[in-house]
This record gives sequence, structure tokens and C-alpha cells, in this order.
Amino acid sequence: RVSDREIRGIACGGGHRLIGLDISSVSSSLSDEALRDLGRCTALQELTIATAKKITDRGIHDMLFTNPDDIGRGFPRALGGAGAGRLRSLELANCELLRDDSLLFIARACRDVVSLDISLSDNFTSRGVSAVLESCTQLTALDLLGVARLDDE
Repeated sequence: RVSDREIRGIACGGGHRLIGLDISSVSSSLSDEALRDLGRCTALQELTIATAKKITDRGIHDMLFTNPDDIGRGFPRALGGAGAGRLRSLELANCELLRDDSLLFIARACRDVVSLDISLSDNFTSRGVSAVLESCTQLTALDLLGVARLDDE
């Protein structure tokens, strides 16, 4: 079982070279702290965090906007962490605590994302999905399977 501590080790020990990371098989035990540490992976292009049970909007925010050099001090970094400008594929399927704020953060930080999977998530609405569609102009794949709170807007 991988813990937040192991994710910190990955992020600090060469994570700046990672371009792809799939932590879906262990993400149910990870917290927002692990995502904040992933903000150090500034070359990241593909990230899969499916079925996370503890990750919240705060974790997505900190991963995308925290300056890796300032982790622990809480200084925001516009379009900074986790290769936000480089991220092309992001899977957040079945992350039950995420809400529209996460989609708003993605819309601000990941404008060049090509693929986004937010399937099986009950808390996303048309507001968040619309923000992604308006801002992420390179988006060619959006998985909304099981996202029940969308309206006709």
C-alpha cells in the first residue's frame, strides 16, 4: 500500500522528470497532502488518480497552483505545480469528494489538456463542466459517464 509519504519520496526524488504517473490502484489511501507533493512533478503530462476516497478540491488546487519550492509554506503559484501547463491527460474518475471547484481549477491551470475523465463522480455539475469546455480549447476527449448532475444548459 502506497502512502502520502511514498508519493512525497517519488515527487522529491526525481519527480521533476516524470511525464506520466498512474496511482489509481493506490489512490484510495492517498490524501490531499500527496497531491500537493505531486505539484513538484512539473513535467507531468499524464496523471491518473481514479477512485480516490480522501482527495478533495483543496488537493487538486494545491497540486496545480502550489510552487514546488514553497511546499509547506503555502504560497500560491499561478499555473505552477504538477506541470499544470503541460498536463495533457487527467483522470479523476470516481473521486467522490471532488466538486465543481476542481473543474474550475483545471479550467484555469490546464488549458491545453486533451483528455479529461471525470466519470462516476456525482458532485460535478454543468457549471464545472462548462468552465472546462470554455477554457480547455484543446480538449478532444471528455468522459462524463455517470455524471448525473448535468442539466441542459
